[in-house]
Amino acid sequence: MLLYIVRHGEPIYVTDSLTEHGQKQAEALADRFALNGLDRIFSSPMGRAQATAKPTADRLGLKIKTLPWTREIWPQLALPWTADIWDDTDLIKPAGDLRFAMQLPGRYLRSEENHDLGERWHELDKLSSIEAKKAYEEIVVANSDKFLKTLGYQRERDGVYKIIKPNDERVAVFCHAGFTLTWLPHLLAIPPHLFWAAFDITHSSVTLLEFKDDGKGYAAPKCLYLSDMSHILQAGLPYRYNNELPV
Repeated sequence: MLLYIVRHGEPIYVTDSLTEHGQKQAEALADRFALNGLDRIFSSPMGRAQATAKPTADRLGLKIKTLPWTREIWPQLALPWTADIWDDTDLIKPAGDLRFAMQLPGRYLRSEENHDLGERWHELDKLSSIEAKKAYEEIVVANSDKFLKTLGYQRERDGVYKIIKPNDERVAVFCHAGFTLTWLPHLLAIPPHLFWAAFDITHSSVTLLEFKDDGKGYAAPKCLYLSDMSHILQAGLPYRYNNELPV
């Protein structure tokens, strides 16, 4: 099985919709997925994800199945801006303003006392204060395991799935940056704080995981690419990270 995790196009957050540019990104995704097709399309219930999925669903003649648990993981994994963490090199935010946990600076996530926490990642002082482990397990882990089981993959332990219904399907889930950056560490068995320190994803980008049978009836998902933007280049759209940084 191939699992495509797709971030929504450039959004208008206040209306939960897409900008004109975001709509063009969604159309470019439809062109991309038309090449090899998809078997199933799932989406967050939020408007910007649904709008991004629609051109692909229309092009392929597939229905979009809504997955409520893939909505943006906000404010469950948000924490107040504080001067001891975000310094003057960051966007200045007034004290009390919420920011995503995955936006914590790498110098903090990889500090001497935090880097090697491993499965105890949630003990970071900034994360324990917002009960990050509870949100991670209740929203991401439990629902992810149920979802993958419906696709034929039952989690045996971190990063290893027993194949209970072999398939060669191509499955796409249209969702959000914060959610994806929290889901991927679970799927790939990587401590979330280290993943957050090292990776990010851009508007309408595609991340691909392969659940390949190892010959013994098990699959350990492998990331074949992360935050791919090739459809943007193919469509002749501005090739910029989050429509800001030329890449």
